[in-house]
Amino acid sequence: MAKMRISEPDERGRPKKESLPWEGLGIAVGERLDAFQTLLYDRALARREAKTVSVDSWDDFTELFKDGESSFVWAHWDGTSETELAIKDATKTTIRCIPYEEDGPTAEPGVCIKTGNPSAQRVLFSKNY
Repeated sequence: MAKMRISEPDERGRPKKESLPWEGLGIAVGERLDAFQTLLYDRALARREAKTVSVDSWDDFTELFKDGESSFVWAHWDGTSETELAIKDATKTTIRCIPYEEDGPTAEPGVCIKTGNPSAQRVLFSKNY
């Protein structure tokens, strides 16, 4: 008998149980594990996309991280360690990714959200837990 913890509930609200025959058990278990992995991946991808935003101002940036909130934020950064540390001290966020050209938003010049200095591209910020 197989019991999936993430499955549709039965009439009593418990996870549905499914009986599997011994013949072909390995294949059946593999199929269920593949489906489970796909479900977990799709949930994580949807959550990441829902929590990822682009901002252009310091006020918008700090608003996203107030009261322990967290998001993934694409924002311009001037490329200096001093600015990175100032952002970390103010919001407890750090740079998670400086994307390659083919990843992330299009590399467009802008102004740093903290200093107003020129920025070559957006970088990804998030809180460290």
